[in-house]
Amino acid sequence: MSLPSSLRSLVPLLLVAVALVGLVVLVVRASRDPEVAALDPVVVSPGDEVMVSGRHFGEMPGSVVLAGQTLPTSAIVSWSDDEIRFNAPRNVTSGLLYVVSDRGRSEGLLVQVREAIPRTAFTGDGPGTPVITGIDSSELEIGGLVTLSGVNFGRVRRDSRVVFPMPSGLSCEPCRQEISYASWSDSRIVVRVPEGAVSGFVSVVTPWGTSNPLRVTVARTAGAVVAERPLEIALHYGARVSDVQLHASSNPVPPGARDIAVRLPYVPVSSAQRSIRYLGEPPGILRFERVDPGFEQEIVRTVILRRYSVRTEIDVARVPSAFETDTAFFSYYTKPLPELPVTDPGVQQIAGRLRANRTNPYRIAEAAYGHIVDNLSFALGVPDRSPLGGLASGYGDSYTYALLFVTLVRAARVPARPVGGVLVTDDGHAYPHFWAEFFLPGIGWVPVDPALGDGAFPALFPVPGDPRAHYFGNLDNRRVAFLYGYDARQRSILDGAGVVPEDIYTVQLSYAEGGSGIESFRLGWSVPRVIGLFGPD
Repeated sequence: MSLPSSLRSLVPLLLVAVALVGLVVLVVRASRDPEVAALDPVVVSPGDEVMVSGRHFGEMPGSVVLAGQTLPTSAIVSWSDDEIRFNAPRNVTSGLLYVVSDRGRSEGLLVQVREAIPRTAFTGDGPGTPVITGIDSSELEIGGLVTLSGVNFGRVRRDSRVVFPMPSGLSCEPCRQEISYASWSDSRIVVRVPEGAVSGFVSVVTPWGTSNPLRVTVARTAGAVVAERPLEIALHYGARVSDVQLHASSNPVPPGARDIAVRLPYVPVSSAQRSIRYLGEPPGILRFERVDPGFEQEIVRTVILRRYSVRTEIDVARVPSAFETDTAFFSYYTKPLPELPVTDPGVQQIAGRLRANRTNPYRIAEAAYGHIVDNLSFALGVPDRSPLGGLASGYGDSYTYALLFVTLVRAARVPARPVGGVLVTDDGHAYPHFWAEFFLPGIGWVPVDPALGDGAFPALFPVPGDPRAHYFGNLDNRRVAFLYGYDARQRSILDGAGVVPEDIYTVQLSYAEGGSGIESFRLGWSVPRVIGLFGPD
């Protein structure tokens, strides 16, 4: 069958167009500069094998430039389009590493020589004063482990800590937490770089003194969590104990048998929540001794804080896919809890689908967030607010959304934690609310709010243009967190039954406990009340 003459005249033009498109594709592919994503290790000694991962290196070997010197061909072990391996030469020095091919040159990444890392001659101000003599890398990443060597750190940590430089108004709360330390001995500390740490000086503080400061640089190759637009918020919050009923018992009453302990949460410090101060007594564990039948007590605390909105700037391609899975930190933030049924078969099945064809923890968390928003409908007053209840019914409130996200992400082997607190509206009301965070190496805790991402806004609350996209990685400044995750230090205070209030705004392991002589009591966990709100629109 022959083509009409009008179409035959177009054939040469079509062939030319196809050839031009093919040529453009070849030019574009050939013009891609090499991209270096990661180095392993980043601190080297002469003779170490170094792996450079990335893309667009080319199949034919080019050259590797380190600290201004081109490595000899004999140092290159292997070369592919996405991975290069080389042996560090004998005269290696610290500096930037570049990959050069016939396509161009990559951006530089810092390589440090272990023997060239600065050390100190500081000997301490007095007997027992800790001294830092070295650090395995002066360039740190948020969430990464760093090793300090020295003397007089103490054989056990107890209340000692490594103090990292932090922004103004932000104290280093993770520096005090046992989970931040992989190991501690008199001459060696392995510690995790906390969220919010900035470039500056790190030191060790013990009961015998403070060490010499050592300068460090915090690198943010994969991005950062940015706090901005502070809002000053003042709140009243507290609890009420009432309707105490005692067991019938004969005298004498054992010590503590008629005591009640209430665990009122502190407002925690974080990169998004700073400059926290209490008017009057702070909260904590409040103990009422030898209470009588009908005992009533109202507890009120006043707190003022500065809350920031959160914006993430993440280069997803640079997020490391691997965690240090053998650390206490990873185990703690991926383990199951009664409220987080991580090992449930149905949860594991969903987690398997989330991990399918995904290794990047950011993409896994993003898939979990999308699964929840697509499969849950927001509803108040549901009979079962648990993650499994939400999966079964398809309905839940912010508690369900947040705990289901944490459950699924933990089941997919990405560290995550729930956050409990309140939303603050423009007319000064506060509403109990739950959201979540997941952890990315090199970046820290990344916030998500699945309920608001699904459009569950209270009245007079500012709504972004695209809630679903906004609330994966970003947060408003009209909220107060009362607890990040669970308080690992919580333990039974008294030997009687505990009480969980109905309208919680934290996910605690313990709210209130009574002694063995108390049959029952009521705990009111009143929603915080806004008494002041000042800041940007």
